[in-house]
Amino acid sequence: MAYKFQLGAATMSGSLKQEGALECETSLTIGSAALTEAELELLDGITAGTAAASKVMTWAADSSWTAAGGTCANLGTVSAATSITATDLVGTNIDGIIGADTARAGSFTAVVGTTGTYSGVLKTDDTTEASAIGTAAFICDGGASVAKDLYVGDDLLLLSDSAELKFGADSDIAIEHVADTGLAMVGSHANGTNFRINNNAADGDARVEFQLSNTTVWSMGVEDGDSDKFVIEDGAGALGADPAFEIASDKSAKFYGTLEATTSITIGSAAMSEADLEQLDGITAGTAAASKAVVLDGSKNIATIGTIGCGAITSTGESSFGSAVPASADGGALGSASKEWSDLYLADSGVVYLGNDQDVKLIHNADSGVILHTVNAGGTNPAKLALRLSSSSPADNDIIGAIGFDGYCDNGSIGSFASIEGVATDVTNDNKDGALVFGVTIANNIVEIMDIGKTTASTITVADGAYDFNIASHDGTNGLALAGTIVTAAAADMNILLGCAGNGLVVGDLTKLAGVDASAAELNYNNITTLGTSEASKVLTADASGDITIAGAAANMVWDKSEDALEFADNASIEIGTGLDMKMYHDGTNSYITNAQGALKIATETSGIAVTIGHSTSEVTIADNLTVSGNLTVTGTTVTDTVEVISTSSGVLFEGGTDDGHEGTLISAVAGADVTYTLPNLTGHVPLLAGALGNANVTSAEFLLLDGGSSVGTTALAAGDGFLHNDNGTMKHTTIEKIGDFLGGGAGLAVSSGVLSVDIDGLSALGGTGVAQGDHFMFSDGGTEKKITASNLEDWIFGNISGDAAVAAGGALTIANDAVESGMLNDNCISGLTELAAGGVATADELMISDAGTLKRIGVDSFKAYVNSQDVQLVDDTGTFAVGMNYWADLGGAEAATLPASPTVGDIVYVKAASNCSTTNTITINKAGSQTIDGSASIVLESPYAAVSLCYVVADTWRIF
Repeated sequence: MAYKFQLGAATMSGSLKQEGALECETSLTIGSAALTEAELELLDGITAGTAAASKVMTWAADSSWTAAGGTCANLGTVSAATSITATDLVGTNIDGIIGADTARAGSFTAVVGTTGTYSGVLKTDDTTEASAIGTAAFICDGGASVAKDLYVGDDLLLLSDSAELKFGADSDIAIEHVADTGLAMVGSHANGTNFRINNNAADGDARVEFQLSNTTVWSMGVEDGDSDKFVIEDGAGALGADPAFEIASDKSAKFYGTLEATTSITIGSAAMSEADLEQLDGITAGTAAASKAVVLDGSKNIATIGTIGCGAITSTGESSFGSAVPASADGGALGSASKEWSDLYLADSGVVYLGNDQDVKLIHNADSGVILHTVNAGGTNPAKLALRLSSSSPADNDIIGAIGFDGYCDNGSIGSFASIEGVATDVTNDNKDGALVFGVTIANNIVEIMDIGKTTASTITVADGAYDFNIASHDGTNGLALAGTIVTAAAADMNILLGCAGNGLVVGDLTKLAGVDASAAELNYNNITTLGTSEASKVLTADASGDITIAGAAANMVWDKSEDALEFADNASIEIGTGLDMKMYHDGTNSYITNAQGALKIATETSGIAVTIGHSTSEVTIADNLTVSGNLTVTGTTVTDTVEVISTSSGVLFEGGTDDGHEGTLISAVAGADVTYTLPNLTGHVPLLAGALGNANVTSAEFLLLDGGSSVGTTALAAGDGFLHNDNGTMKHTTIEKIGDFLGGGAGLAVSSGVLSVDIDGLSALGGTGVAQGDHFMFSDGGTEKKITASNLEDWIFGNISGDAAVAAGGALTIANDAVESGMLNDNCISGLTELAAGGVATADELMISDAGTLKRIGVDSFKAYVNSQDVQLVDDTGTFAVGMNYWADLGGAEAATLPASPTVGDIVYVKAASNCSTTNTITINKAGSQTIDGSASIVLESPYAAVSLCYVVADTWRIF
């Protein structure tokens, strides 16, 4: 039944049932819900339990929901009764797996999100030790922020050099790692950086111990037993038991040993040095003593005082003098052998005059140095600075004087950069020898780079090593001269003479010339134009490649080093003999060996020398007669231009392939008349007969039938025709009927009236050998016999198999899904397999498991994580420990709990004490029944965060691990 409503809104007071389609042009309103077309599209075509793009998500009957792909943004809280399985979960909250009222296990390939907020505890049960960055139960690729306290049950490792622990709201205090040295506390507050050791006990010390090799050597701290003294203690005893130094609360200090000061002791503003205290040591009031302070006696007198010189004496400070003059010339000294003045200060341009007539002066040259100035009456008295060594036991090669050239380094330290040393090489009186040694700093060490007369008398020597003596001005006009003559040869020319590999002539090379008596003109023979090319009146050299060219008038000769060859250009010849009778050369076309005198003999002087002329394909021409003194052996083909008659009564002999005593002889039968033997114009062998041929007259046509290339005839075979065959080495002629008789006797063959047929009953059975893929069968294809392979037959048979299994071409069997039942598996389907070796299980291996009746695979790593997970229990006083993890909250005093009463061998109980566990707040672990714990009835934990693991190893026996 159909209804039609007027335009506009229609209101129904009861229910409306529409049996056909209901169409709305704009929206559908039910109660306060107005659904537009776009909103209804979200409901159209949805499948319960399956998510689709732009569709409403609904749960399947089993409350499951599967998303084929995509991302759910701003999903809010997702609660699951069992689990959520997904490749990626992106969003804010994941409940039912993480943070649910009852936590459930889940497996995620990735959890992706900008920020994750967990309303509960984020926990990992993995117990992997952190052995390096990236290996731990909890891994964070970036920084970690903890808003409240952080408890670490084991080591805390800061693995980067200069790592810091910072304290305070503005991180104003830090403990900083100093690589390979220790720790530094760094502060940045105007109030200073303070390190406090605080003991809040009513009567407890605050102390610091200093150890060497784990043994306390010194301690220091505040001893709070009575007077709050600061104490430096010898060893690890109680502060004050064996003190070395104490400071009382009233700031008084006390040393328990000798007080030694390396520089001075200051009391108030008085700083007393060692010398000052020496002046006080052992003095007697009223008596003056050398180098001692003077103290007036009771009468204010001083006895035994020495002479006090007169003059202007200012007792309150430094003494000032206009000048100081001795009583007479050479009549006084400034200082003495035991009382030296410290420093002498002279103004700019100050002068030290020496001598009665002041003929020698040391003059200060402001900001530059010191000038030694002398006045003499002639040029034989130079200004002389003598460095004299006074020695009671002079010896050869003593260094008697040295001038060092020092300067400052970039770090402010003073360094030596060069030196000149004077050496007494021979200290024999009236036969003295000396030397000068010049040193420079190389690689932070003074190196004696050159000496005059030390290494070799009367010789300038440059030290062996990478040191050059460079005459920079040497250019053929200036520079190196020998006996007044400038050497015009360049360094490269000299290096050729001296065998140097460098680019300059060094002093080490010049020393090689010490025994060479060569003039400059002779050395100039090295002044060549081009290396490797001969020149008139110049030395012969090799070029950079080691080649040497000897230039001729029209043709050159070259020694080619890379070819190890002496090369002659065309028409350059080798001529041998006083009269140049023998000559070898190449004219650009042919090569020649000529001889103008006597015989040209090749390999004639030594017996047994083999001589080979020409290549195996060469043509050798003898221009005139050839005389062979011995045998002539031809190993190839003999070709003659004319036929010669070979006359011999014993025939012609032929040597075989082996040169031995056996030859073949060709003999002509005795002929009553001339006969002609014609050989066929073919390549091959001439057949031989064992006996005389007789008078058999074989025509050429008959003989040609033996040729495999002869024409095949079409003449029909008839009874009585014959064929030629080999009868056990004897050729015979037999009728053709005998072929049928012979073939008819074979297995599976029959002959009747000359017809050969197959008799299958005459064949033997295949037996147990088996049929191979390539074997053939004979069958009738619609009356026509054909062959078929065993593989073709298999494919035909496999193609007709139907049901839960299918066989593909080639024999591959496929069993349909869900077709294998439990009864189809043999009991040995596991025990019959090869056993995996011990330790062979890898995390990538997989196992098969039934998941609520559905077969699934599980990785060994996931299975291991499940097996290794431990139950966790908060245990309290008088409770019972559970197998797995047991931990205590804060203790209210001494508490105890009991091990499981009925454990299984292999069960492990882990116990972790609370933070306030102590010798008073103890935890006692009691055995149950007749059990023992390492032979005892109980064990006690009495330190903060103490931990122990107990394993039930055999009946009634727990062991501590």
